[in-house]
Amino acid sequence: MYKKANRFMTGSRKGPGYGPPKSKTAGKPLSRAEQKAIEEAKAKKARKLLRSFVSQCATAYAYHRLTASYPIPPESLRRTINAAPGNIVWLASDQTYRRLFVEAYCHVRGEQILYEKVWKEEGVRTEPSGVTPNQRAALADHEKNKTKEAQRKRPTAFERAVQVFLIKYADASVRGLPRPRPPAEVRQRYSGNSLRQWETNILGSGLFKSAMRKARETNVSQSKK
Repeated sequence: MYKKANRFMTGSRKGPGYGPPKSKTAGKPLSRAEQKAIEEAKAKKARKLLRSFVSQCATAYAYHRLTASYPIPPESLRRTINAAPGNIVWLASDQTYRRLFVEAYCHVRGEQILYEKVWKEEGVRTEPSGVTPNQRAALADHEKNKTKEAQRKRPTAFERAVQVFLIKYADASVRGLPRPRPPAEVRQRYSGNSLRQWETNILGSGLFKSAMRKARETNVSQSKK
């Protein structure tokens, strides 16, 4: 009987009421000092996240990429920034944000820039030229689109060879000289009947008519000299 009672009291059996004693602090409310420490840690983390995002905005601005939606804000700031609406308005809404932005921008540029050259007193950021962020972003997008459009319109090696062929053919036609053969780039792509068909088509095109018109104008101006 004594052994059973002893085993029962030591909690060697598993079941309700057995096992290691609970911690004395479990369920105990935090002290003011502990609450303050937790709040300070959260605030420090929030400040670090804020500075990091403002620095990202300054870097994007330095490279002509800052817009209302770029860079993408962190999740903790996203709702506030979207309600602003957008990065630029959000940055302008607080003097601390503007100051941090100028510091980060100067760091990226590697030079000291006056606050007034980055922000107007009413909170609208400008360049010394007076260009606002929205205007600058729009100009950057426009230049980017122009570059892409120019790259799309840039003639390929095949197209350049055809252009040169048409100019030479038109000049030879006007001056009564032997006509040139289609260039190697064309002969590599076409042969036999397909080559003759290509030549018939290209010499009947608007491109050749334009080349002929320019060749005649050039010939006339040279003859007058």
